Amino acid sequence: MNVGRTVKQLMKRLNKHNINSPELFNEHFKGTFGLHDMERQRLLAKYFKGGVYVDVGCMDSPMPALLAETHDQIYALDFADKIIDFLAPRFPKVHYQVIKNELSLPFENESVDYLVAGEFIEHLENPARFIEEAKRVVKKGGWIAISTPFEETISQNCIGGREHVWAFYRKDIEELLDNPEIELIKEADGRITTILAWKQL
Repeated sequence: MNVGRTVKQLMKRLNKHNINSPELFNEHFKGTFGLHDMERQRLLAKYFKGGVYVDVGCMDSPMPALLAETHDQIYALDFADKIIDFLAPRFPKVHYQVIKNELSLPFENESVDYLVAGEFIEHLENPARFIEEAKRVVKKGGWIAISTPFEETISQNCIGGREHVWAFYRKDIEELLDNPEIELIKEADGRITTILAWKQL
């Protein structure tokens, strides 16, 4: 994959400055799970059959806690230390971890069966490099599952406000993940709002 072409010619930059930080997401956390995106979270995990499951940028997703009820190798990673500090003692079956850098995941090469990055790549300075890191840790035959807003624009930037650095189109995701399975999520009014993608390595 030509990383430079992906960033320069396909993805569109929404905000010049990347303001994402642990402090910003710690402020967003309400002390409970984000249940409004539950269907998307279930869909992201649909191919998980067991083994090592890693949710990168987990924020307040309830999926790691739900999966840990029946699986014992569930990892949830985020930059936001206060969120991890809150969730870890309440859900001890989940291996919650604070990460400092999405380009250096705390896993050996080909050691992860299923990696999820839900509503995460649009916040990153270099999404293509994160995808390469995800491919490093996922086993052959394992899965990468991502979701991101669909064709976000500056004029409708209310979705992520100043936090979203990049807007993605279907072609972007196809190139980032090398022709994954894609599903576009529609709202009741017919608007497409989310790109879901699964890639088996």
